[in-house]
Amino acid sequence: MKNISDILKFGFKYINKHRYSYIFYIILSLLISLIGVFVPLITGQIVDMITGKNTMVSLQQLVGSFVILILIQFILSYITNLQYIRIQSESGYIANISSIEKIYNASYREVCNVNPSSLNQMINNDCNIIVIFCITLFRDLLVNIAIIFTVFVIVFRQSRALSILFMILVGCYSIIYYGFKNKLYDQSLKVKNKQSDFFGKLYNLLGNLRSIKINGFFSRTVEKQNLVFDTYKHELIEQVKLSNIFNFFTSAITIAAQVSLYLYGGNMVLHGNMSIGIFVVLTSYFSKLLNSTDYFLQLGTQLQNVKSSYDRLMQYTSHEEHKYGNININSVERIYFDNVSFKYDKDTVFELSKQFEKGKIYWIKGSNGSGKTTFINLLAGLYGLDFHGNIFINDYPLKDINFSKVITSKISIVEQRPFILSESLTDNLFCKSEIENPLEERDFETEFILDNFNIANIANSKKDGFDSELDSLNDEVSGGERQKIALARTFLSSADVWIFDEPTSALDKESKKSFYQLIEKNRRSKLIIIISHENLDLYDEIVEF
Repeated sequence: MKNISDILKFGFKYINKHRYSYIFYIILSLLISLIGVFVPLITGQIVDMITGKNTMVSLQQLVGSFVILILIQFILSYITNLQYIRIQSESGYIANISSIEKIYNASYREVCNVNPSSLNQMINNDCNIIVIFCITLFRDLLVNIAIIFTVFVIVFRQSRALSILFMILVGCYSIIYYGFKNKLYDQSLKVKNKQSDFFGKLYNLLGNLRSIKINGFFSRTVEKQNLVFDTYKHELIEQVKLSNIFNFFTSAITIAAQVSLYLYGGNMVLHGNMSIGIFVVLTSYFSKLLNSTDYFLQLGTQLQNVKSSYDRLMQYTSHEEHKYGNININSVERIYFDNVSFKYDKDTVFELSKQFEKGKIYWIKGSNGSGKTTFINLLAGLYGLDFHGNIFINDYPLKDINFSKVITSKISIVEQRPFILSESLTDNLFCKSEIENPLEERDFETEFILDNFNIANIANSKKDGFDSELDSLNDEVSGGERQKIALARTFLSSADVWIFDEPTSALDKESKKSFYQLIEKNRRSKLIIIISHENLDLYDEIVEF
């Protein structure tokens, strides 16, 4: 039961933001179900009238009532569907974003080896499965309880024998479900994991299209994809086999119930103990009883599916979130690594005790795998507080600082392959700047930076110039252009700490010259860290890894 309560707690955390719409949705659903109960009664009376039995109302009144109820049911269904899609889409999206935020707030090591495409699909699918389950659970519970209670009372008044038969069949159904419960859960989880792997690898074919094509790796990659598909297909077939076996037994019970009804009810009609209209009503009601009962029995299967989604989602979103403090840093003057070490699995890849001060340039040197990138990742908060030792900013421990504001406005990093926002070129350049209207408030410094990295040429090569929307996922921006945009972004930023990882690797000679000119110009007002395999002439200290 704890797992069920955890699932409901997760789902309603997001649904509660629409609580009034949700209550309205439940009420409308109940009204629709009650109309569905009354319609067969009218249908039965119409049949009795057609077959010559006297009724208390005229045929016109019965047909009119039938049409009115159907129209009301149609209108209410339309409104209910609109309510549902609003609640489901918004709640599912917020749950998705919230889960991704939890991953962002945990250590990167928890997901660094996971295929991002698979992870994205898994989070999206599982969040929506859980939210949909929670939205429909109370609706379906209330609707089906109302149907069972109302219809069972009517059936019981007409035939106690059919009521007893119905209860026996429910007992048989329950036994079958509990026999399959664990197997259904295990197979559902296997299929979901293999499905995520399959689509993650499939994304690789297009996500790395350029590299695969120029290296002639298409056939090789497809062969690997085929192996992943075969594994996924195998688990899918096993799930279908298991589901069909389960459905065979449940369908057998349903068929037995229908056969019993036809034999018993038909015999009653033939002997004049039941009108054809009542038989039609009982047939419809018995079908409703079976469907509603089937819902409760299938609810167990559905719950196993949702439970597997919830358990899988928790694997990635239940890791400890690193909680920082509330101390705001107005200006970063120094950063101190106090006996800081970091391990991947059991191997220590990074150890450092060093103070970095504003007004100095630090050249970070070392062979590949020596820990240079780990140093940047720790400084940028990628691993949160998941390290040994202490990191201080202005003598405040990292855990006490409002680090979100620090990384947003006080630190600017240029990666080896810089990240481009899926926004306009202007937004990419000035997203870390304090200038409100950058293209209208250009000063000499801004013009110098834009000119020296040929940003105008990049803008002119795009359809809408500086307003052109860039795409972070495709190659419309070359490696050199990415580096120039990222460098200009850092030099235009108000950050106190500038970090450059191989900053000149894709630059032409003139752009390299501009880079060092800007470093020299700002060296006394910034804390500058440069990782480079190239020999530097401009630095204050060397830090060897």
